Amino acid sequence: MLALLTTTATTADLAGQPLVVEAVPELVDLKHAVLGAVEELLDADAVLASNTSSIPISTLAGRLRRPERFLGLHFFIPVPRMDLVEVIPSLATAPEVTAAARDLAGNRLGKIAVVVGDSPGFLVNRLLVPYVMAGVRMYEAGYASAEDIDTAMKLGAGHPMGPLELCDLIGLDIIRDAGDAIWAETRDPAAVVPGVLRRMCDLGRLGRKTGRGFHDYTDR
Repeated sequence: MLALLTTTATTADLAGQPLVVEAVPELVDLKHAVLGAVEELLDADAVLASNTSSIPISTLAGRLRRPERFLGLHFFIPVPRMDLVEVIPSLATAPEVTAAARDLAGNRLGKIAVVVGDSPGFLVNRLLVPYVMAGVRMYEAGYASAEDIDTAMKLGAGHPMGPLELCDLIGLDIIRDAGDAIWAETRDPAAVVPGVLRRMCDLGRLGRKTGRGFHDYTDR
């Protein structure tokens, strides 16, 4: 699989590609800038997509010249092991673009594609974020240690990993941004980001990718 990859540090190399998927951090202004710059390089019939995990696709489409050629393609971490892809059209996305994206994910990439509505968090994170935030609040309030919270959910609910382990795997900054995006539009109190999670992000304790989050990975 790696032999099929070509890397570049030059945006101009994307010119003429039939499909480009943006996957920069969950910052709206940054995504607007990247998507706008890439769109200028693409042919009129190309498809532009975002891998955003929480920002509404309509929000990102609003500044594009061809919003009908834009949609969300949300892959899950770790991508080689996770079969699901959320295909998220906005109200402006052309039906044939949605169909092409679903065909790409399902038939050419071997994933299982689901088409979901354009709302903050889409389907999986709209359900998942309140769950992991509840785990963080229990940790913050001192109900149990991080280890015991995760062990309880693995053994008591049959989950492959607990909510705090999952935060560490995804990245605490990504969880924070997803919660903020859902809260901004829905005002769902279950999505409010606990203070301890924000402070950990401020300290750079973002989970596995930095070696420390709710758990310590420096010796693993």
